[in-house]
Amino acid sequence: MDTDTRTLRRLRRSRRLLAAALAASTATLPFSAWMARAQPPAAIAADSLTLTPAQLQSAAEPAFPRKEAWLGGLARLTLSRPVIAIPAGGNRIQMDLDYDASLAGSGSSQGRFRVASGLRYDPATRGLHLERPELLELQDGGQGKPMDAQTREMVNTLLEQYAQDEPIYRLDAEALAQIPGTLSANAIRIEGGQVHLRLGQ
Repeated sequence: MDTDTRTLRRLRRSRRLLAAALAASTATLPFSAWMARAQPPAAIAADSLTLTPAQLQSAAEPAFPRKEAWLGGLARLTLSRPVIAIPAGGNRIQMDLDYDASLAGSGSSQGRFRVASGLRYDPATRGLHLERPELLELQDGGQGKPMDAQTREMVNTLLEQYAQDEPIYRLDAEALAQIPGTLSANAIRIEGGQVHLRLGQ
């Protein structure tokens, strides 16, 4: 009985520590080897650059699966199988992802969710990053159950790290030659099922 009580206390403490670790997480993930690979070139017009969902998809895939662990491995999360789309009439991209989460004392959960996000250009990485990703259509294991709060917190943390550290598309030399160091907030438009980057903005 004493052993069971101590185990229960450790699990409760682990959950409190997880919440604190997620809130304070500032880990920076290194650039993946995929950044050095050739990516589908964007279509460049006189004053704009255009990307399709298929081009974003091809560029983003090698960066997955993405894995993170907290509390010495007591909490783990893997995101995989990204699928990118731009809905008709939409002004944000959509990314569907599988997740596999485990937390000591709570077991594991798997499922798929959708992220809606804008895009931003970062001259430091020379690429397009997710901007303010928002979780949508959360499900657990295909059974229609909602994602629990702790798993959702882990997913949000890993998505924020990904959005901050790595681009979903890295611009090639030809495009970079036409892009200034800083772009205005309205330089990137998502419309007509494509991403448009107005050069020189």
